[in-house]
Amino acid sequence: MRRLAEDGRLRNELSRAGHAYWAAHHTMEVMANDYRRIIRDAAARPLPAPAVDLPPHFTNDYTEPARAIARQFGLSVDILEAEQAERAGKAGRAG
Repeated sequence: MRRLAEDGRLRNELSRAGHAYWAAHHTMEVMANDYRRIIRDAAARPLPAPAVDLPPHFTNDYTEPARAIARQFGLSVDILEAEQAERAGKAGRAG
């Protein structure tokens, strides 16, 4: 810290290097592109086999409150129900 306090050239060099690193890796655009890439990669992978020996707080997807609210309005949340039915079918075949 003392060296940085006394050496203006070193401070400027570190500052420029830090900013260059940030601009290359942490701007909103770069981060958004990373998220898009990761989501695309994850979506292309097959679903993992459901684990049957995990405690419920690891396997519950916590969407039941959303389903209950939708049912109050006579709505079906198809994407959630289709996924749940698929999981139930796989679990039934595994057991």
